[in-house]
Amino acid sequence: VQPPLASRPQDSIRTTCIVTCYNYERFVRSALQSALSQSLPFEEIIVIDDGSTDSSWPIIQSLAEQDGRIKAIRHTQNAGQLAAFESGFAAAQGEIIFFLDADDVYSRGYHEAALSVYKSSPNCTFLYCNPFHFTNENELPPPAQQTRNARSEISACQSSALSFFDAL
Repeated sequence: VQPPLASRPQDSIRTTCIVTCYNYERFVRSALQSALSQSLPFEEIIVIDDGSTDSSWPIIQSLAEQDGRIKAIRHTQNAGQLAAFESGFAAAQGEIIFFLDADDVYSRGYHEAALSVYKSSPNCTFLYCNPFHFTNENELPPPAQQTRNARSEISACQSSALSFFDAL
């Protein structure tokens, strides 16, 4: 039995990032690279290709061959996002599950900042943050600013998430 999250170092908390993909060949590489390049790495990244008919699957396979943290799952037919999430959950080994859509990217320090919230707020069971909207990679802030943005966005949302769950 593992001790509570609050009493453990961040790098001893097993985390899984689940990425669902359906016909996002234009974006899936950037999404996965953002998960792979976190300042505090995910233990595993599970990518579910939900029967894509474009080149998403070969891109996912290639990245999985390059990095052992990526576990690639393929649905032969499109079953919908819920079925893709369920496949990811079934395969996940992490104590905390993170989600990333294949057309989104994480700020570089997102994972580390989110874990610090979980550690400092042991009753927190759900965490969200405000998105940074962009239309192409040229609009993303530089990596150092992404880390600062992740910390401030998560901190800003922490009190909202905790207030929401305290009210339940």
